[in-house]
Amino acid sequence: MQDSKSARAAEAVILTAGIGATVTQLVTAREFLAQFNGSEFVIALNLFAWLTVGGIGAGAAGLVERRANPSRGACRVGFFALAMAVLPPIQIIAIRYLRDHLFLPGTSVGFYPTLGFVLTTSAPYSFAAGYLVPSGLGVLRRWRPGTPAARAYILDNLGNVTGGVLFAFLLVWMTSPLTAAVLAGAPILIAALWMLRQTGRRIMPLVIIGSTALGILCGSLIFKPVFLGTRQGRMVHYEETRFGRLTVNCDQGQVTLFRDGRPINTSEDPASAEAAVHYPLALCDRARRILMIGAQAGMLAELEKYRPEEVDYVEIDPAVARVQFAFGLLKPIASLRVVNQDGRAYLASGTRQYDAILLNMAEPDTFQINRFFTERFFQNAAEHLSRGGVLGFSVQGYANYLTETQRAKLSTLKATARRHFTHVKALPGERVYFLCRQEPIHLDIPERLSEKGIETLYAGPYFYGEIDPWRIKALETQLDDSAPINSDTSPCLVRILFDEWFEKFATSPWVFALAVTTLAVAYGIRLNAAEYVLMTTGAMLMGGMILAVFAFQVVFGYIYYQLGFIVTVFLSGLLPGALWADRSRFHPRVLLLIGDVALILLMVGFAFLLGREADRLPSAFFGAFGFLLSLFCGLQFPAAVRLSGDRLSSVATAFGADLVGAALGALLVSVGLIPYYGFFYAAGLLVAF
Repeated sequence: MQDSKSARAAEAVILTAGIGATVTQLVTAREFLAQFNGSEFVIALNLFAWLTVGGIGAGAAGLVERRANPSRGACRVGFFALAMAVLPPIQIIAIRYLRDHLFLPGTSVGFYPTLGFVLTTSAPYSFAAGYLVPSGLGVLRRWRPGTPAARAYILDNLGNVTGGVLFAFLLVWMTSPLTAAVLAGAPILIAALWMLRQTGRRIMPLVIIGSTALGILCGSLIFKPVFLGTRQGRMVHYEETRFGRLTVNCDQGQVTLFRDGRPINTSEDPASAEAAVHYPLALCDRARRILMIGAQAGMLAELEKYRPEEVDYVEIDPAVARVQFAFGLLKPIASLRVVNQDGRAYLASGTRQYDAILLNMAEPDTFQINRFFTERFFQNAAEHLSRGGVLGFSVQGYANYLTETQRAKLSTLKATARRHFTHVKALPGERVYFLCRQEPIHLDIPERLSEKGIETLYAGPYFYGEIDPWRIKALETQLDDSAPINSDTSPCLVRILFDEWFEKFATSPWVFALAVTTLAVAYGIRLNAAEYVLMTTGAMLMGGMILAVFAFQVVFGYIYYQLGFIVTVFLSGLLPGALWADRSRFHPRVLLLIGDVALILLMVGFAFLLGREADRLPSAFFGAFGFLLSLFCGLQFPAAVRLSGDRLSSVATAFGADLVGAALGALLVSVGLIPYYGFFYAAGLLVAF
C-alpha cells in the first residue's frame, strides 16, 4: 500500500514537472523576446540552450542513477523537483536584472554574448528538467517494478500539454510573466514535498523547506517593481500586452517609448519626424488621403500642415497608440482614424486608395518587420496608391563610408521596390529615405514646400545641406541593380542584417556552427540506429516548430502572445502518438518507418503550401501541421526505447538523444538555414536529415 502511494507521488512529480517546464520555457522565451528587441532568433537560442542542457541533464541522470544508491534516488528526485519549483521566478528576475547591468540598456547585443547570457540564465532550470524525467522513472520502478519507460514519457507529455494549454488560454491573458512563473512552480512544490514525505522525512523539516520555497515564490511577486526598473532615467509606464512589453522612460524631460527593449519613439527628434512626412508629401500635388503604418513622435503635427481629409494610422497594438497619445508623442488631429490591425494585412484586405503611404518601421532584422520590406508588400502598396501617389520609408543609413553589408541592404531594398515602382530614389544620410512612385521624382523639396506654404525647421531650410546632388549620385553608383529580391520565403534582408550583426561585433557565426556540428557528429556516431532515429525525430519536431513560428510571423505579423498556442499544438500530438505506439502490435521497426515516412510527407506538404498559398493560410493550418508532426514524433520514442532495451540507462540515452536532436534542429533552422537559404531549403534539409 505504501509503495503504491509512493509510486503515485513519483508520478505526480513527473506530471507537474512537465507542466512547470512548459510554462517556464514559454514565459522565459517571452522574457528574452522583451529583453532582446523582439528578435525571433532569441527564441531559437532559448530552445537550443534549454534542450542542450536538458539533454546533458538526462545523460547525467542515466549515469548517476545507474551507479548511485537506489534508496536515495527518491530524495534526489525530490530535491531536483524543489529546485524546479523555486527556479522559475529566480530565472525571470535574473534575466531582467542582468540584461541592463551586463549590457547597455536599449542597445544591440552581439550573438555570442546573447548566447552566453541565454545559456547562463536558463541552464540551472534546464538541467533540473532534463534530469528529472529519467531519474523519476527510476524511482517509479523502484516502488512499482516493471513500469515501462513509455509511462514516464506519457506523464511528461501530458504535463507539457497541460502547461501549454494553461499558458496559452489562461496565464498569458490574466497574469504577468513573473506571476505565471510563480504559478508554474506551485504544483511541483506540492508534489516534491509529497515525494520527500514518502522517503521517511519528518514533518517539521518539510514544513521548513516548504515555507522557505513558498517565501521565495511570494517574495518575487512582492518585490517585482524593483526588478522592472532601468538604469536610464525613470520608468513612468510599464505594460504587458498581447503583442509585447511596453515601457516609457523619462530622462531629463525626454520621453522614450520602448517595445521589447527597443526604443521605437522619442519626444526629442523633430528632424526625423519632418523628414518622414515632408520628403514624400512634398511630391504630392494634393495630400488628401494618407496611410501611416507605425509612427514617429511629432508626425501627426507635421501631417496636419497639409490639411488632409483622411489620415489612417495603422498600429497592430492598441496600447502603443494609446501610450503615445497619453505621453504627448503623438498629437490627435481632426482627420485621424486609428486602425488596430496589422499594417500589411490591412493593405492586403482593403480597397482604399491613398495619396501617400508612410511606412515607419524599425530595421528589418526580424521576420515580423522584414515582411514590410518584401516584394509582396511593395506590390500591395503600389496597388493602393492613387495616381501620383508616393510611398516613403527609411532605414538606418551611414555617415560617410558605406560598408559592404549596408550596400547590400540598400541595393536589395531598391531592387525589390523597383519590381513594382517605376521610380525609386534613395536619399543618403544617417537615415536613408526611400521615395517610391510611378511618376518621376524631382528632389526640389524645399521649393515645393515653399509653394505649398508649409513651414519647417529642418526639412526645408537644411535639406540641401544634408542631401546634396553629389551624395545622391555617389550612393546611386554604389548600389547594385542586380541585387537579390527580398521575399517572404527567402528573406535576404534578414540574412544581410544578420551578417551586419556579426560584422558590428567583429565575430562570425561559422566558428560556432562548426563547433556545434563537430560535437553533434561526435555524439551521433556513439548512438545506435534507434537512438539516431530519435535524434533526427527531435530535429524534425523542433526544426518544424521554428519553421512554423517564423512562417506564422511572416503571415500574421505577431508571435508574442501566440507563442504559447504554437508550442502547445506542437506538444499536443506527442501524447496520443506515444499511446498509439505503446499499445500497437506492430514491430518497433515498422513504427519507426511509419513515423519517418509520415514526417517527410508532412514537411514536404508544409513547404509546398507555404510557397503557393502563404498569405491565405489560416492559423488553423499551423495548428494542424504542429499536431500531426508531433503525433508521428511521439510515435517513435516508445518504439525506439523498446528496440534499445527498456533499461533506465537506455531510456536516459534515448531521452538525451531526442533533446540533443531537437536542440540541433532549432539552431540549424533558425540561425543558418532560414536566414541564408530560405524556408524551402530549411525544410529540405530536415527531410534529408
